[in-house]
Amino acid sequence: MRLALVGLAALVLALGACSGRLSGDKDKIPLPKIPDFPELPPPTAPTTPSLVSAAPGAGSVRLDWIRGDEDDPAPPEGDTGTVLALFVGTTPSDVYDAAPVVDPLEGTTLTLTGLVDGTPLVFGLAEVVEAGFAPTGEVLTVVPGAPVYCRADADPTLADGLTPATAFASPFLAVLTAFGAGGGNVWLAGGDYAPFALPIFPGVHLYGGFDPTFDLALRDPEALPTVLRGVPNQPVAAIQDTVETMVVDGLVFDGGTVARAGFEITDSEVELRRVIARTCLGPGIRLNAADDQNPLGVKLVDCLATGNLAEGLSLSGALDLVAHGCRFETNVQEGLDGDDLIAPDDETASARLVECRFAGNGAEGLDIDLGTPLFGGVVGGVARISVERCVFESNLGAGVIVDVDFEAEPLWSGTVELIDITSRGNGAEGLLLDIDGPAPTFVHGGLFAANAGDGVTVRSEVFPGLAVISASASLGNIGAGIRSTVGNTAVLVSHGVVSGNGDGGIVAEAVRGGVSSTVAWLQPSPFANAAEAGTVVVDDVASPTLNALPVLFSDVASFDDVAGSVTLAAGAPVPEADAVLELQADDVARTILSFVTETELAVDPAPAFLVTPTRLAAWPAGSDVLEDWRVLPGTAAEGAGMAPPGGDPVDAGPLASPAGDPPGAVGDPAGALFRLATTSPPAGTTPGPGETLVLGFLGGVLDPGSVGASSVVLRDGTGAEVPTTPFAQDGDLHVPEPAGGWPAGATLELHRTLGDTDGAPLAAPVVVPFAP
Repeated sequence: MRLALVGLAALVLALGACSGRLSGDKDKIPLPKIPDFPELPPPTAPTTPSLVSAAPGAGSVRLDWIRGDEDDPAPPEGDTGTVLALFVGTTPSDVYDAAPVVDPLEGTTLTLTGLVDGTPLVFGLAEVVEAGFAPTGEVLTVVPGAPVYCRADADPTLADGLTPATAFASPFLAVLTAFGAGGGNVWLAGGDYAPFALPIFPGVHLYGGFDPTFDLALRDPEALPTVLRGVPNQPVAAIQDTVETMVVDGLVFDGGTVARAGFEITDSEVELRRVIARTCLGPGIRLNAADDQNPLGVKLVDCLATGNLAEGLSLSGALDLVAHGCRFETNVQEGLDGDDLIAPDDETASARLVECRFAGNGAEGLDIDLGTPLFGGVVGGVARISVERCVFESNLGAGVIVDVDFEAEPLWSGTVELIDITSRGNGAEGLLLDIDGPAPTFVHGGLFAANAGDGVTVRSEVFPGLAVISASASLGNIGAGIRSTVGNTAVLVSHGVVSGNGDGGIVAEAVRGGVSSTVAWLQPSPFANAAEAGTVVVDDVASPTLNALPVLFSDVASFDDVAGSVTLAAGAPVPEADAVLELQADDVARTILSFVTETELAVDPAPAFLVTPTRLAAWPAGSDVLEDWRVLPGTAAEGAGMAPPGGDPVDAGPLASPAGDPPGAVGDPAGALFRLATTSPPAGTTPGPGETLVLGFLGGVLDPGSVGASSVVLRDGTGAEVPTTPFAQDGDLHVPEPAGGWPAGATLELHRTLGDTDGAPLAAPVVVPFAP
């Protein structure tokens, strides 16, 4: 025992010496100026019910959750709304194995008692559905046990941390005491704590937001913020080399523009819940997995990284990252920068981002690179990127960049999925995909609008990949709506909309693309170098085909938030005086108060912040500036889509997709979507003599019974059907060479009647192009 106490005492002295505390020198340190960050619109509330906080005490735990869009407004009359149940297990894999502990689960908070101290528990929510229970949101870990108490205004002469009355004033002493006891929970009352560089030791978990009485039922991190402040050139808090999952819940890490980071995490598994990391000299949160052999699990739930002079979140190494309901806003560099996410040899690394917002950052909203270990490997690794129901807006760089860098290591592979995302008003591309390696890419339900570059850019330096974009819309971008360029990746667009993009609708520069069941509305140069099936082009505002879309697009060169005006670019079309304007696709209806000059328009409400140059959208008088993607009966898009031979007509546009929702809609999770993933030889080329075309799928297993003449159709360069005999083998679709050989300029149609073994149809019916 004496050796242990001596060791702890030495640790206290050493950490105190290197904590970065200054005496009288603070004024001599030049502090960087905090930038004037943009005023952002309020974020969209998460819609997926999920646990967001869990604070354990002695034999107890307080749980907090969001109910999603059933909270407000109230459900329609006769609809009971979402019914939830609470489950508990001892590991993340067994949470839902037993019956729920509470069913139904009312409200948004609950305190459970009678738990066993020292026994790890994992809690999760499920929606009550007709078939039973459907897990929803994230599962959270706790270890019940008596806490160590800490309060900023506590009397240090009485402190032992064992009761609220004898709470520590120093978070460091509280953490050290819990560590010395073999690990435990530290409860921190709301308040402003003295600057310190706080080490968090293995087995210690931090929970903030308590009132001075430390009543667990009254815990409220938002109303009672627990603020830890940093010192120069060190992180506000740091943890490294932990074996078990460490939890931080309900704390604010404030760097004061002097701390190098809010929270540094090195080679540790962590859950951050309701954590705020702000105004740091470097990133708000830094994740570093130096070990390239074992991906580390890191989970962020309902967190905010804002006002940092570098990234909101910086990550590198082998990770399994989950971020749910988080916000990465007004950081000087990227909102989230992943450089690089490494898949170890014979392992899988991943990043899953759900219902997050990336807004007002000085570079990209999200920039994530997929890399390989320094010395490669013998089996190869897998990297998986999933971005679901996220919003990227008003970033000075691109909204999203995903860069797959596997060209030097051909054994590595991955998948990239972006589902129901919105990327608008960004200073470069809405979405940039650089796919150099076998990483099938699927974009579904995306809205890409009013970006200064292309809505979507897809490129590769060397790898002949494939990107499928379905049920999506790209409108009012200064560049092209969707562009494939530089390299060998083919883009297949299914049930899309392109409208008012300045540099063309769908532009395939390097490899011939495919466009099916897609509407071009007021779109110059709608489809370039692309095979078409069931496309519709409408240029007359008097003949709309979808229920509500803008009737004019114009370039905005600058804005004046004081004068409340926008100035159009020279030569840009001028909207009518009674038009309703929308700026950067923000869903705000603005009226024209006056024409200050021929090109300067005073508008109401005035724009607080725009990333310029941008495009405005003009709508008819009285409009609510909300797109309505429904096809108007009797118009050009009705029944004009790519339909199976002998099947019912199919409308063009996103809502007619087999998995169609309004583009950018933040609705229910899409689940697995059965779709085309690979073609061999690559799309945009023609198979050689005697070669069979082989197509692979993800999101389900191809049903051999769905393969036939009504689901797989080969056409020659004139559009005439060419007889062939497709068949399924080992989950792939095989299309043998037809009699007479492969025709030049041919296309292969994959229809919605192609399905998986669970009965799901092909989510994105596509036309696959051959070389022209």
